[in-house]
Amino acid sequence: MPLSAERISSQRGRLTLLNALASTAFSFVAINNAYEIPGRAPAYALLWAIWMSVTIIWVFGVPGWMHLSKRDRQVVNDELVRAHQAKAAKFGLACAFFAMVFASLFGFFHATLPEWTLPAATTAVVVLTALFFARLEMRDD
Repeated sequence: MPLSAERISSQRGRLTLLNALASTAFSFVAINNAYEIPGRAPAYALLWAIWMSVTIIWVFGVPGWMHLSKRDRQVVNDELVRAHQAKAAKFGLACAFFAMVFASLFGFFHATLPEWTLPAATTAVVVLTALFFARLEMRDD
């Protein structure tokens, strides 16, 4: 039985929400352990980058590309989903801008930023974008 576009959109919102929460938890672990265990920093950085990429793909990718037909993917990736993706992109860009402003202001009072600042700010922007998109997708139930 084929699923409706609304139901798939709602499921995508829930999965995006869970993925954003999981990537937040993983980022805390990766950022903390990368600097406590010196030889592991490249491995944690790679895993962190992969996890952030997966989160972004959940937001901006086409859902069900492995198990839905081309026609079903077109139905699922309709104008409403594209509008939600555009709103999420605008929100993410605003978050990135404010993170940059905060880091710049912090730089006025301190000589250097902590080494975890960039991955933490990037995580915050990606997770906030995913949470915003998930809220938009789930709100249309």
